Amino acid sequence: MKTTLKSVLLVKIALLCIPVALNSQSLHEILILSDHGLTTSKIFLTDTTGITFQGAKPLFSFNLNCTQHNSGENESSLIDELYIQTYDNSVRVTYMSKGEYPGGVTSEILFENIGTDTVSISNVVPFGEDSKSVNITGKGPEDLA
Repeated sequence: MKTTLKSVLLVKIALLCIPVALNSQSLHEILILSDHGLTTSKIFLTDTTGITFQGAKPLFSFNLNCTQHNSGENESSLIDELYIQTYDNSVRVTYMSKGEYPGGVTSEILFENIGTDTVSISNVVPFGEDSKSVNITGKGPEDLA
């Protein structure tokens, strides 16, 4: 009897260790708001479920010459599905949604130096860097960054 109970327990433990394939949701669409800057307040998943953010989030943030900027702070122009913004009269940023792919949505952000000086761009973060979120960036001591 003890051998049977032991066998049943081993089978149950073995079943718990077998990986189970689960279907997950992928990002299907980002609702872009361009009334002031480029922001989003909602994303849609592949099953058409919408996730609404608490307040609008910028589409991206970045550091320009050690000063943080985000896409929600500057006006944008829409030209042929390209959103264009200018920062500090020295960098033109072009945002374009490239559409959906099997794992989610892809977008392209192009930074173009339109000034005469060299500029430094770093820490480009989707949906913006803020104190409530965890982001992997290049900021920090040289041996860690």
